Amino acid sequence: MTQVNTGPSEPCKAHHEAGHAVIADSLGYKVHLVTIVADGPTNTQGRTEYDDPLERQHERRVEHALTICFAGPAAQDKFASHSLRADDARRDYVKVLDIVSRFRVDDETRWACRLKARELVEEHWEEIEALALRLLDKGTLTFTS
Repeated sequence: MTQVNTGPSEPCKAHHEAGHAVIADSLGYKVHLVTIVADGPTNTQGRTEYDDPLERQHERRVEHALTICFAGPAAQDKFASHSLRADDARRDYVKVLDIVSRFRVDDETRWACRLKARELVEEHWEEIEALALRLLDKGTLTFTS
C-alpha cells in the first residue's frame, strides 16, 4: 500500500509520513519506503509504502488500514498542533472514505480507529520523532528484508 500526500513544511510532513510508517510497522506491516520531497518553499510532498493490510486475511485488517491512514495526520498534529490543513491529509481521508464504503465500516468503528491512531502515535512518539529526523536528513529511506 502507498500513502501519497502533499502538504506543509518539511518537518510537519516528515512527522506525518513517519506516523504512517511507524504505526504500520507497530501493527506488523513491512514498511518499504518513506520519502519527503520539497515542492517549493512552503510545500512538501510525502509518500509511505508498506504492505497493504487489506491484502491480509485477518479480522483486524480493515481496522489496521484505517488506523494507519489516521496515524499520519495524528502525528503531524502532535508535532505542530493546528498545522494540518485540509489538503495535507486529503489523500489519507479519501482512502479512509474508500475503505469505509467498500467494507461498510460503521461510524463507531471509524472513530475508534481514529482514536487508536492517536493512542499509538502517543505510545510510539519517540520512534516517530527519530524517523522524522532521519527523513529530514536523508529525504528518502528504504527498508529491505
